[in-house]
Amino acid sequence: MKHSFSNLSRAVGFVIAALAAVPVAAQESENSDKQAVELDVVKVTSTHKIQSIQEIPFSISSVDAEKLEKANLSDLSQIQYLVPGISFSSDVVSRSGGAQIRGIGTQSFNYATEQTVGTVVDDVIIALPRDAGVSGFNDIERVEVLRGPQGTLFGKNASAGVIYIVTKSPQIGENSGDLRLSLGSRNEHVAQLTGNIAVSENSALRLSGYLQEQDGAIPNVFNSSWRAGDRRYSGLRGKYRWEPSDRLSVQLSAERQNTFSRQPFLIYSLDRTTPYGGAFSDFENVGGDNLRSYADKDWYARTGTTGTSAKIDYTLGNGATFTSITAFRQVDMTQIQDTDMSPANYIDNSETRTDSKQFSQEFRMVGQTIGQRLDYTLGAFLMRSDTDADEAKIGALSFNPNANPTMLYLPDSPHFEVRNRNYALFGNGSYAFNDKLSGIFGARYTYDDVFGSKSHNDLGNQIYGLPLYTLSRITPASARVTKGNVSGKLGLQYRLNEDVMYYATLSQGYKGPAIDALSGTANKIKPETSLNYELGLKSRWFDNRLSLNGSLYWDEFRDFQATTFDLESQKLYLSNAPRMRTRGMELEMGWQASDDLALSLNAAVTDAEFLSFIGACPSEPNSVDCHTVNGALVADLSGQRPAWQSKYTYSFNADYQRPLGDKYMLDMRGTWSWRSSSYSTVGQEQTMTGAYGLLGGNIGFGPQDGNWRVSIYARNLLDKRFRTYLANYISTSSGYFQMLSPDAFRTVGVSFDWHF
Repeated sequence: MKHSFSNLSRAVGFVIAALAAVPVAAQESENSDKQAVELDVVKVTSTHKIQSIQEIPFSISSVDAEKLEKANLSDLSQIQYLVPGISFSSDVVSRSGGAQIRGIGTQSFNYATEQTVGTVVDDVIIALPRDAGVSGFNDIERVEVLRGPQGTLFGKNASAGVIYIVTKSPQIGENSGDLRLSLGSRNEHVAQLTGNIAVSENSALRLSGYLQEQDGAIPNVFNSSWRAGDRRYSGLRGKYRWEPSDRLSVQLSAERQNTFSRQPFLIYSLDRTTPYGGAFSDFENVGGDNLRSYADKDWYARTGTTGTSAKIDYTLGNGATFTSITAFRQVDMTQIQDTDMSPANYIDNSETRTDSKQFSQEFRMVGQTIGQRLDYTLGAFLMRSDTDADEAKIGALSFNPNANPTMLYLPDSPHFEVRNRNYALFGNGSYAFNDKLSGIFGARYTYDDVFGSKSHNDLGNQIYGLPLYTLSRITPASARVTKGNVSGKLGLQYRLNEDVMYYATLSQGYKGPAIDALSGTANKIKPETSLNYELGLKSRWFDNRLSLNGSLYWDEFRDFQATTFDLESQKLYLSNAPRMRTRGMELEMGWQASDDLALSLNAAVTDAEFLSFIGACPSEPNSVDCHTVNGALVADLSGQRPAWQSKYTYSFNADYQRPLGDKYMLDMRGTWSWRSSSYSTVGQEQTMTGAYGLLGGNIGFGPQDGNWRVSIYARNLLDKRFRTYLANYISTSSGYFQMLSPDAFRTVGVSFDWHF
């Protein structure tokens, strides 16, 4: 620990020294010769008004449509390769969520647990389990990543940050269309079609649809028709915009997304001395880099998401804007799993079906007053969400792969109900004391009412043509928890000149209470709170050819919602880890080197760890001290870093474009993204994924007016293998499961874009 803190201290000291030198460099640049080449001004709207990133006093990144297109991203989780300080812990489509900012995020799934990192799509907060927000990057304008507590800007959660996604709106007075077709490795097919229609002189309609699919890279030994990693996304979105006057704007939206993801666990290491290992007696070289799925039944998740919203903006006489956002979302999901992942029928049939709905209403007022010295955002938010889920695990409970079962067993068949009611009042603002110094302030009052229950599902006495024997019946349990909270934000913002701004903030994060619906006793889970200290710099110099944004932060969490070991019941439950801390820095640098060449470097140091955390003893403890309490083997995991946290991450991007004569343009983009090692299980070194780097690129050709473009693209060009998940399998031996995402395999292809 001392060595780790020393490295962090030296890194932080270096950054502080660099930031202190920025004003000098900026002032020196004023005397340099003027250059025509400048960096583009990056505008964002997650603060509920149009602002340059350089004006915002907290750490924020933005990836626009052009960068998404040239990076050829296929999934929201791939944003982590472009933006510092963010990672994803799981397959975002089938399991949803999993985002971590600064090493902090919700790491365990539960129907009544929401995300520490909030997701917002077109101003609609995404709160349902299994709702990833967007599946494919179709007609996306940009993705913004806000780091640190953001509750004073949003009505729900956001205690570690927000992923804010903006899709393109209809353009009034314009008739146009966009088509993208891509063909790549492993039958990657992408088709995206968008049309913008001028309905009248003050209204427009935008329609977009997409199909995106790719075969997995890992075969199954029993079934050649599917592969681990298969994915298929499709969807339709429609937006209608009406502006009857300069003051009033109405936008209606509707969408449907369908996702299919097949991401089973694979064998990493096999202990053949166990009954489980004996099921593989007919196979050699099982596990490791010999990537095969040995499941004799399928594993997939199929999700359908429907969303509608109505957004009304009205500009008042004093220039303030009043906004109303009414939204409804519904998610239905079916997940089929061969839970034992083996040739045997231990539990071959595990089915989960969920139906979730949410309704939300938000009112906002954004404006300026007191001689334009006071900028403010005021909001009211309410949300109602309901989730019903049914699960069933059925098998012969036999590790003999050649056995012909005469009876199936039902170890578990619960029905879950979760009802969540959330209300909030929030406000955020700044007051300019003079031309250089401003005060930052904000507050949010949140009230949550959460109900969760678990009961038994009766599946009868026969299934799949065989007798069904129920091993045990679930004892019904339910609980309700209500809680109100006030959180806030204070800070100072100092403008040295028009190009250099410093800020310092103190902010509180809050995530509401929950019910552990998956446990047999419906435990009440305390709210999750945090206190964040942040220092930062936003700067541009050398006549706007170079930008440097940096931040230093220290954030402590109380009652972090995590899976822990309950000493009284001696079982694993969703509970509260008393204390967790993250500290570190982020750095983003952009350089417009010439008319033709732009470079950027993003980096983050993330030092997160549990300060107080009692968990289950890992099956092979090596870095933690396990001891017996009330007959149970537990571990004090204090000092351990959370799962899926890479301490060091960086990415480097180079964009080059060159006119070819008077008509055509050649453009190239190269991306290198690197992250240090991380663990899948807290305190267990055997679950480590080593450091790895990914190289990507794009070479395009087309006319200078941008009407069409043909490109060659590559993701993970060096075909670097890495594991996103390692964990013990069914037995408590030294055997491990692994999971590899599609990002761990090379994809190359060709793409055609046409703007008409």
